[in-house]
Amino acid sequence: MPQIAPTRILVLLLLLVTASSLPSGSGAAQASRSAGPQAKSYSSAGALLLDASTGCSAELPGKAKATFRWTPVAGSGQQWLDLSLFDNGFAPGTFIGAGPLSGSENTFTWEGLLPESVHYWRVNSLVGGTWQPSGTGVFVTPRCVPGAAVLLEVRQECSTSMPGTVRGEFRWQPSTLVSAQQQWLDLSLQDNGFLPGTFIGTGPFDLSTGTYSWDGIKPGLLHYWRVNTMLGPTVWVSSETGPFFTIIPPCPTPSPPTRLLTPTVTPAPPAPPSPTAGPAAARKVILIQGIDSSSACNDDPTNPNSFAARRASVLNALAGTGLGWDDVYGFSYSGRYQDCVGGAQVYDTTALPPGAVTPVYGPPDTCFGVPQAAQRLRLLVSRLMALYPGATFDLVAHSMGGLVASYYVATQDPSFIAQRIHSVILLDSPVNPGLSVSNPSTACGAGNESWPDMSQGSSVIATINDPASTTLRTRFICVLATGLIGQVLPGCRVVYAQNYTSGTGGAVGGTIGGVLGCLIFQPLCVFLPFAPIVGDYALDTAPVHSAVWHDPVALKAIADAVLAP
Repeated sequence: MPQIAPTRILVLLLLLVTASSLPSGSGAAQASRSAGPQAKSYSSAGALLLDASTGCSAELPGKAKATFRWTPVAGSGQQWLDLSLFDNGFAPGTFIGAGPLSGSENTFTWEGLLPESVHYWRVNSLVGGTWQPSGTGVFVTPRCVPGAAVLLEVRQECSTSMPGTVRGEFRWQPSTLVSAQQQWLDLSLQDNGFLPGTFIGTGPFDLSTGTYSWDGIKPGLLHYWRVNTMLGPTVWVSSETGPFFTIIPPCPTPSPPTRLLTPTVTPAPPAPPSPTAGPAAARKVILIQGIDSSSACNDDPTNPNSFAARRASVLNALAGTGLGWDDVYGFSYSGRYQDCVGGAQVYDTTALPPGAVTPVYGPPDTCFGVPQAAQRLRLLVSRLMALYPGATFDLVAHSMGGLVASYYVATQDPSFIAQRIHSVILLDSPVNPGLSVSNPSTACGAGNESWPDMSQGSSVIATINDPASTTLRTRFICVLATGLIGQVLPGCRVVYAQNYTSGTGGAVGGTIGGVLGCLIFQPLCVFLPFAPIVGDYALDTAPVHSAVWHDPVALKAIADAVLAP
């Protein structure tokens, strides 16, 4: 995750300058909020954000662009689209807005954004004199090299010359560099920067070519493409990388264009084919550790806090279910995975044999915040979808990993979550109301993103505690091991670990509130008496908190969730 602090002020000023060029086809939009809606009263019912599709700007070389889509609020008189580099609830002075837009507008393209940056957006609607803000969406702009080719779109249809495959029509703006000599179109199933041996290319094309039709592309898979321009015998400059999900034949008519970019809300993919019989073919499990954790091929399996030992405990719990080593994956906060037998290391990909990869990261990799980690989880799920088109997923998440899994669910398309995410099991996670400690971690120092995200009052905590964004989208199970750290989302089914300890700390009141919420939304909860609130952080609960991975009741809850229909 790009670390915005401590240069946030300078970067925001750059965003303010570069975002001043707005498209002419977007009504009377202006990047100005000198007297904007932030001074009004607000309501919680706002527009529904759909997605933010990003790419490189053809009008402003070296800058990015984003096309936003949303469903307007009924009765809206005007709307503003707000954009920020800060995840701070759009505090006054930290964002810019485009508007006013008419109350019926549902799309807007913004040119001139900073490349390779995390952005936050919302739509603010004026209804009857009251401003109603939407939820907050997040997206990452791509790397944009001035003068490089700019990707435009991919159109798809069923191939007539190669039945059972897809024909893709790729469109781009060629490079404008004076030293450019020829172009190549590259295609890959792996999001790894087009490492040698992991992609195929077609070409060369002359510099006037901006379209190519490619037959025989595999259907129902996530693909990545780029246009690579040769400047000299050993000098190349690449466009951004464009992802697209291929359609699944039969398809009587061509599909609409697939716009480029990492969406704020991941569009639901085409309906997956029916998986083959048996849990192993239909279900994959992803294990997500918490802050200060690590994983490597040389993990000591006798150390109960190692990923190797935790994975082994889950595998033992799943024995006899049809699920084995090839079905249980680990999540990497760094995006790196390694084949521990062959030694090959890849980045945000699972192209190696299923189950043969181990996440590779250290404690400092856990310090870049929950939204960044949720984006990496989205990449991992996408890679696994490419390997297992019919699979559904169970997320088993510990401590901060529970916030990562919950935030991932909250920021994806609800229909996608309903189809693909079978259950989310939170192991002693501080999800409601968060922690009152500042930073007891040894790895994440001052200025880190993760501890603020877990703290009471954070926007992450607020987002995941909306049942419509989490527990009403799929099955959630909250396993509590400590009264200090383990907390409950409203609507989460509660399980108490065999070695549960009430502990001491400021999280107890939030746990009780979460249990009450659980009783309201899903009255199938059991709870125990809680210790009084007497402190801020109790180190004596840490061993129980970490050991929940090996607790027999917690492991049974995982197995029951995975096997549930």
